[in-house]
Amino acid sequence: MTTIADIEANPPRILIVDDERHNRQLLEIMLTPEGFALLTASSGEEALAMVAAQPPDLILLDIMMPGMDGYFVANQIKSSEATRDIPVIMVTALNDRASRLQGLEAGAEDFLSKPVDRAELINRVRNMARLKSRGDRRYSALAEQSAFKDEFLSHVSHELRSPLTAIRQFTSILLDGLAGELTHEQRQYQQIVLKNIDQLQAMIDDLLEVTRLDTGRLIVESEPASLVEAVTDAAATMRGCSEAAGVTIEAELAADLPLVLADRIRIRQILIILLDNAIKFSPRGTVVTVRGRRFERDPGFVVVDVIDRGCGISPDVIERIFERLYQVEGDARSSRKGLGLGLYICKALVTQHKGDIWVESLPQAGSTFSFTLPMWSGG
Repeated sequence: MTTIADIEANPPRILIVDDERHNRQLLEIMLTPEGFALLTASSGEEALAMVAAQPPDLILLDIMMPGMDGYFVANQIKSSEATRDIPVIMVTALNDRASRLQGLEAGAEDFLSKPVDRAELINRVRNMARLKSRGDRRYSALAEQSAFKDEFLSHVSHELRSPLTAIRQFTSILLDGLAGELTHEQRQYQQIVLKNIDQLQAMIDDLLEVTRLDTGRLIVESEPASLVEAVTDAAATMRGCSEAAGVTIEAELAADLPLVLADRIRIRQILIILLDNAIKFSPRGTVVTVRGRRFERDPGFVVVDVIDRGCGISPDVIERIFERLYQVEGDARSSRKGLGLGLYICKALVTQHKGDIWVESLPQAGSTFSFTLPMWSGG
């Protein structure tokens, strides 16, 4: 299996094609610290000459150029048997569907939007470099399918969210009594509707997150972050859900808990997923505890535990708990089902932080989900 270390040992040659010098320089500045071997061309004609003389491993190609535009250059590269397997990432300010479809028809594997985000650029380049270094001749079709799937899910998500928003608004109007008083039974029915709207929205969000993971578009931007703030924020977000379930959330955070090097938004996302699962499988009247401390087994990390007193997880399925679409069956009272993507997303996010995640559990004895994050070593 090709790893980032393998790529760094044999850095791919990347050709940057753009008629604007400052655009070429900006991409060079972003990519140079990653150890890539960089080449530049200021026109389509120059790029084709360089590709013919010594084919690069990957091409970052501007679309709007005088003379030969990016579509023509990509088409020429993909038309030649000697160069058609070179991945092409189009870098463009044209974000409309027609432009992207034209790029796919010309043979581009992927797209980056201007202004370019450095983290997204590096992830896309690394992903393409891995495919190229493995000699995977299927990458063009797979990337095209991935782009289509990403566009399709984004479109479906938008189309689903619009009616969901309308349903939520009118349900809230009814529950607030703005359209007249409801009977007790009618109010119960409307609350069920609202609950299911939230569940469907959560499913849509999970699908989009997995799509971003699969396409390398889920970005983690690490910075010094406070776990105390993250736990407090996540607990406040889940308070309504926990109160409805009759479950209390408690935090036990070490006094000397250091800052972590992590993405604040993603830490909160991990905690909310774990808290939601813990509440879902906890009996009414019990406590869900969030603990944070320095990790004894690795002094460079902190560990966070989310502990419930629920039904537990059978040993024969515990190894599958972080698999995509896998769901653990709870007791009959738990009706809030999802797509089985939450823990899969958690594992991917923790892994991107260079941490680890695991679970310890016994049937009828509760579960403890633990994950680690690197400590911030700055001053």
